[in-house]
Amino acid sequence: MANKSSRSTIAAPALVELLGPLPDRVTSAWVSSHIMALVAEGRLRTGSILPSERSLAITLDVSRGTVTRAMEQLLEHDMLDSKRGSGHRVRLPKRAARPVESLDPHPTLASNDAIDLRWTVMPPHPLVQECATAVASGIGSITSLGASPAQGVPELIDAICQHYNRRGLPTSPEQVVVTNGVISGLHLSLIAATRPGALVGVENPTYPNIPRVVNTERRRITPLDVASGFPAALTAVLHSGTLDAAIITPDFHNPTGHVLSDAHRTNILRAAAVSRTPLIIDESLVTFNWRGKEMPPPMVSTDRDSAPTFLVGGTSKSLWAGLRVGWIRTSRRATDALANIRLGVDLGAPVIEQLMERNL
Repeated sequence: MANKSSRSTIAAPALVELLGPLPDRVTSAWVSSHIMALVAEGRLRTGSILPSERSLAITLDVSRGTVTRAMEQLLEHDMLDSKRGSGHRVRLPKRAARPVESLDPHPTLASNDAIDLRWTVMPPHPLVQECATAVASGIGSITSLGASPAQGVPELIDAICQHYNRRGLPTSPEQVVVTNGVISGLHLSLIAATRPGALVGVENPTYPNIPRVVNTERRRITPLDVASGFPAALTAVLHSGTLDAAIITPDFHNPTGHVLSDAHRTNILRAAAVSRTPLIIDESLVTFNWRGKEMPPPMVSTDRDSAPTFLVGGTSKSLWAGLRVGWIRTSRRATDALANIRLGVDLGAPVIEQLMERNL
């Protein structure tokens, strides 16, 4: 594991260079927000000692009061340890992240005639009805749920293996666990990959329920801003070893629709392997390739010494929102851990829905 902290003192000119181009008017809010961004991106390591307020003020050409207020703001965000005579030491917040606004379980509409598009779904494809009828009529012939019901129905697991084999990623049944949808898959992967209080990198913006999943068990979020320099910034964060895990959507990112290039995927996987940072890959939108674009292969590390990569997929977005069955494709060792975790969560996904998805 890469070193997660550094106790060196950073000189004022070096810090100002990291902060980037200065605005016409440097404010305390600008200084504090940019220092927080440097920490989140892994470019300013935890444990680093910031330059003195006086030297930083001189280098920024601002009053010392501006820098003092910036340090106070960082202290308010729990980003500094400050002791008289020891300077300001960079740290990660100890308190849990504030819950992120997400889907409201009890939405209120302005009028009875309004349609809430957050909960509206398209009707299922006729094939869904046909599969439901066929599976229901054959329930009496089901005599086994497989050797490990917590892992999934063997017929569906075989279909998932074929899905990855077609995409160029050899997969055996021992590497697959069926879940109750993608969100459940992300949750189980986080439990397997991290401990309570872990620091998890999450794309910003992202699907609103992902932060809600991460915030369970006092996990903290480091936002990874999705912009033109996102792949390089993510690679730098992973190299720094500050994250305990990261959740990314390399294929048709929600909401930007961006697809990570093959080269960017390789760099990110290498950085994660160096720091042994588990990656949780949201593949829920991978089938949305309506323009027939040639897609990179699944984002999985081939380094045996790297931390596991969890590929989380599902069909609720591509087939029907009411068919909430997903899966996790990972290493065999991680699959065993996931199957054991399932026993304390939900025992397994509904068998009828699994068989329906197999036929679709």
